[in-house]
Amino acid sequence: MGNLKVVDLGFKYPIYKDEVYSIKKSLVEVPRNLYNLIRYQNIKKIRYFWALKNVNLEISPGTFVTLTGPNGSGKTTLLRVLSGIFQPTQGRFHYHGKIVPVLELGLNFFPDLTGRENILLYATIFKLSKKEALHRADRVLEFADITEFGDVPVMKYSPGMKTKLSY
Repeated sequence: MGNLKVVDLGFKYPIYKDEVYSIKKSLVEVPRNLYNLIRYQNIKKIRYFWALKNVNLEISPGTFVTLTGPNGSGKTTLLRVLSGIFQPTQGRFHYHGKIVPVLELGLNFFPDLTGRENILLYATIFKLSKKEALHRADRVLEFADITEFGDVPVMKYSPGMKTKLSY
């Protein structure tokens, strides 16, 4: 087990001048936004929004931490930076051991993926090996009591099934 030390950590999101501000948004309406996707590199940023600025903390081994705060206060951004999904704009952090952030529990299922595929995707966030993830996927489906629906897209799940899967 190790500790986590965060020093002057910051992350800023660009705010774009154009309406289409991301490749993901461009792809949603491909025919209408194909031109914008092609010229994505030329979209001008007009300002930045600092989601995190000068964050300092140290967490001891074996400590569980809960982040609380109002919407937009940077909780999820901090977890995304610490888990390696985002690169910090400023500052640094280091840790020994494993960081396992729980990001938006149960709310970020990909509806087109099956329950099993969602489990395997999230297993990568928990830094499980492929072998471990495959082994645990069946156990998770069994625990959620949805084994027979493991290979069905999550969009077909009832709200209760999604809730069971999120635990």
